[in-house]
Amino acid sequence: MDLPTAVAGHGPVVFQVTDVAVGAGPELTGADLVTNPTPWGGSLNVDVNNTDHTIRVTPDDPDTFETATVTVTSPGLGPITLVSDNLWIAEPLTLTRTGNALAPAIAQVATMPLTSGSTGGTATMSWTSSVAGTNWNMNSPDGAAIFSFTVVAPTTTTAPLAAAMAVQAAPAFTG
Repeated sequence: MDLPTAVAGHGPVVFQVTDVAVGAGPELTGADLVTNPTPWGGSLNVDVNNTDHTIRVTPDDPDTFETATVTVTSPGLGPITLVSDNLWIAEPLTLTRTGNALAPAIAQVATMPLTSGSTGGTATMSWTSSVAGTNWNMNSPDGAAIFSFTVVAPTTTTAPLAAAMAVQAAPAFTG
């Protein structure tokens, strides 16, 4: 996740797990921090459910970002399909007070479009603000992006059998 147009930005915050067993609860959380050179706050949970065949991305430690990418790799992971996405809420550009309420003074024209796909056992889900410098808040606690996936048999290749060496029998007779 990153804020690439931020003045103080020195790169994205990265979380990663490798060879994790899929089970109850998220497979990736904020505890799986690899690098955070800026340092940005915030993290996402990624939960793969092999029973429902879903990937669920939710806020772990909510914060604001311009970009986020989630990658899931598994030999049996087939095509993914978006089920729902309300993971991000636009940060208002400016606010005005009406009585006791604050409301955006300018209509938000930016979007946080999702691009996603899966090929060769790797699924990628990526969000990028359509307007540079427009930050997006993680929709917490109820926000989520949910994807369904198809399970495919891993592709294996079989090398042709090598020719067996000829065997000579030397029968023996005793008797």
